[in-house]
Amino acid sequence: MAFKSLSDVSRRDLLQNNGFNLAEARAETAYGASFLEWFASEAERTYGQVVPAANTGQRILTVQQPLGVAALLAPWNFPIAMITRKAGVALAAGCETLLSCIAQAVLRQEARFPQGSINIVLTLVRVAEVGEAFCKSQQIQKISFTGSSRVGKLLAQQCGQTLKKLSPELDGNSPFIVFDDADLDRAVKTLMLAKFHISGQTCVTANRVFVQKGIYDKFSLKVKDRTQQLKVGPGIQAGVNVGPLTHQGGTQKALAHIQGLGHFSSERVAMC
Repeated sequence: MAFKSLSDVSRRDLLQNNGFNLAEARAETAYGASFLEWFASEAERTYGQVVPAANTGQRILTVQQPLGVAALLAPWNFPIAMITRKAGVALAAGCETLLSCIAQAVLRQEARFPQGSINIVLTLVRVAEVGEAFCKSQQIQKISFTGSSRVGKLLAQQCGQTLKKLSPELDGNSPFIVFDDADLDRAVKTLMLAKFHISGQTCVTANRVFVQKGIYDKFSLKVKDRTQQLKVGPGIQAGVNVGPLTHQGGTQKALAHIQGLGHFSSERVAMC
């Protein structure tokens, strides 16, 4: 597939713009390509159905038809997989797509998608107005959105004005809980992945950790040791575990969390 031939270009963009490390960038490009392969195969199986009718002299048939133009609102943290997961299924169903995301338009052309099948709107300002225009447009029949619950509620209200179909995938709220009888080494290993994958910029990142009192000290020491072993730096360098955050807003939020520890009678265990 032509898309796979672009993996080197895609990985470079992930390393430069999203804070991925080398292993994460390789996984993201392969993951993104897998969605296109899957939905391309499923497109051959868009069968209809024969439904039993009350009248024995009648036969009821259902057929699968394209819905129309689908607007796809994708986040920035998985810029390849989130696009191919949404666009792959839409294209397989025969729908043209309109993407609003941080993407490279040149990839659309070099990956040899049919002309007009993927259309990209790039903006860093007035993003809310773009989403509202999608929701109110009579030419768009479907919205797929991945993002915050706050924005998801707003889009649902705006789509209601045109009775537009909306498929929302909204933000996570992910506690990590460790009980006294847990395998601590395994729990720490899992926490490190849940907390630091893609520099902690995923919707399922563990945002708080609850540990039973009996194992708190031992668990904290293990987490401290593993955290101090993490290597921070440019993702393109071999051995780097944690790359930079994607934008200044993320950095400011992280610093605010650290500076706010005193308000909760908390202490800093470790920093990487």
